[in-house]
Amino acid sequence: MSHRHRQSRLKQPSLRRSRHVHVFPILALLAAIATTVVTFAQPGDRSLQSLADVVEVNPNFDIRTFKVDPRWEGNEAAAAFMSRMSPAASLRSDLAASRIAGVAELEKAYKGLTIEDNAALGGTEVVSVEPGSGFLTPATGDRVGALRRFLSANADAYGISAAQAAELELVADYMNPAGNMGYVEFEQKFNGIPVFQGLIRGGFTAKGELARTTGVLATGVEASALPTTGVVTAARAVSLAAATVGWQVAEAALAQKAVDGAKVTLDRATMADDAKAWPVYFPLAPGVARLAWATQIIGDPDGFLTVVDAETGTMLFRKSLTNYQAQSATYSVYTSDSPAPSSPTAALPGANFQVPVVSRTNVTLIGNEAPNTFNNLGWITDGANVTSGNNVEAGLDLVGPDGIDLILTGSPSRVFSATYNPAPGNPAPGDDPSTPAFRNGEIANLFYWSNRFHDLTYLLGFNEVSRNFQNDNFGRGGLGADRVRAEGQDSSGTNNANFLTPVDGTSGRMQMFIFTAGTSVDRSSGIDQDVIIHELTHGLSNRLHNNGSGLGTTMSGGMGEGWSDFYARALLADASENVNGVYATGGWATYKFGNDEAFTDNYYYGIRRFPYAVRTATGGPLNRPFNPLTFADIDPAQINLTDGA
Repeated sequence: MSHRHRQSRLKQPSLRRSRHVHVFPILALLAAIATTVVTFAQPGDRSLQSLADVVEVNPNFDIRTFKVDPRWEGNEAAAAFMSRMSPAASLRSDLAASRIAGVAELEKAYKGLTIEDNAALGGTEVVSVEPGSGFLTPATGDRVGALRRFLSANADAYGISAAQAAELELVADYMNPAGNMGYVEFEQKFNGIPVFQGLIRGGFTAKGELARTTGVLATGVEASALPTTGVVTAARAVSLAAATVGWQVAEAALAQKAVDGAKVTLDRATMADDAKAWPVYFPLAPGVARLAWATQIIGDPDGFLTVVDAETGTMLFRKSLTNYQAQSATYSVYTSDSPAPSSPTAALPGANFQVPVVSRTNVTLIGNEAPNTFNNLGWITDGANVTSGNNVEAGLDLVGPDGIDLILTGSPSRVFSATYNPAPGNPAPGDDPSTPAFRNGEIANLFYWSNRFHDLTYLLGFNEVSRNFQNDNFGRGGLGADRVRAEGQDSSGTNNANFLTPVDGTSGRMQMFIFTAGTSVDRSSGIDQDVIIHELTHGLSNRLHNNGSGLGTTMSGGMGEGWSDFYARALLADASENVNGVYATGGWATYKFGNDEAFTDNYYYGIRRFPYAVRTATGGPLNRPFNPLTFADIDPAQINLTDGA
């Protein structure tokens, strides 16, 4: 195949997309916490945090149950605090006996009764009856009165007095939209201060029959014996809470901004958002409740709800408010250029240089591992098992009308793998792209590489504010609902690929075509990473230029083509590659391009007039530059296509 013939076939673009505190207990507990810390990060410093950091450095904590958590079981400061604050043995015994008697009475009164205890406090948490065994109360139109009467009548079983049952404050009373289930919720307070997690809910039938109660109340507590003010201020509590997760937030920087009832809002200082603190009673054990500050601190990306003792400053409870994706998925993919990579290439025109296929690699990840912590939902949301996520939906578009007809389901769950043998095959000649296994493998590859491109370019700055492609932008700017739709083996064409870039807020569409190879086995661009990244880069470059309305001239369009080739080469390159080498774009896919039986210089030319090479790289039969193009070659009067190697 002559060079001029190669040029004539590719004239048109071929690929187009905060009084003093007792500090010793505080310091002891903080020191114990710090022993679990591997790496601290200030709020907003993502560079030091990974999923493992968040899970292991700042694990959830409850001082009542720390001994059963292997991450906290050796915490001597927590053990000492619990020992000091434990109720007298006689009180504990009396309360236990009273509850046992109350539970026994309750069990006598109802058939098929189930009572579940709370692990932290040992009190009643769930009371329900088995289906077909009746209900806890008869039908009524007064759900609130029914629940209160039931709790008062069975107060001993719940570890409270009848008077305390009567004092529970109503929080909610409603029916679900379907009208077949009703709910009533009460909150426990002492001295006007809420009990931490002190909510109890009743579930009712459509007729108003009480079927179940859920929730935990502070038991055996005398409100008159409880303090209503503490030593620790709201700002001090926030500063201490921040310290438990490695954030340096000075108490003096936490200026009070607002007060809403008992809830105090404090300046964010070095955090990502304003902090909040409100007083609670923390039920520590039967007969014991500690006055404390509940605090909410928000960093980026992590936030925490922490309860700090208002007398000692001891951390009593901490829960991460950030839900990280935790389920990995496995993808069987080609991790280099294509199924038969050659970068750089040793090909020369006329040599029929071809490359054997390589093995696929199983890659297992969640998608939010450092440095990609911006992927709040990972690549695939926990619980899902298809090639559809926040950044990309990948599948096949085998028939019209336009759209994905088939996406891949993991088998086993969240394993996206297929056994197929692309051309040139091992053994030869390889599988046709239309085989089911090939199609499944191509979807997995498309999904993997489209997500890889999203992550790599996000780190370079193509993020939500820059109008990237995501369904959920997580409040970081830009418009969402526009993930990439990656359509493999698109039925609308062959021997090409394209990327449609609408304005921000509308999905980008990538169409990958089959490349026909005459009498040889066809190849599919959905497993040629040169082509995939080329197309995805069109989405990037077009969004970055006037939100898709730029790059309208011939020259700027050509620049778009060049950027797409460059990103493909740059993102696929590794340190071993020779800077003076010769590189083709789309070398694998273009074998016998467009059914041209004579065209076997695919690993030299790929989709372009000349391969990519530095000007000083020379060779070939004419010992000239492999890529002789200069700026003059955009001028039809000066273009010279005969001065290459």
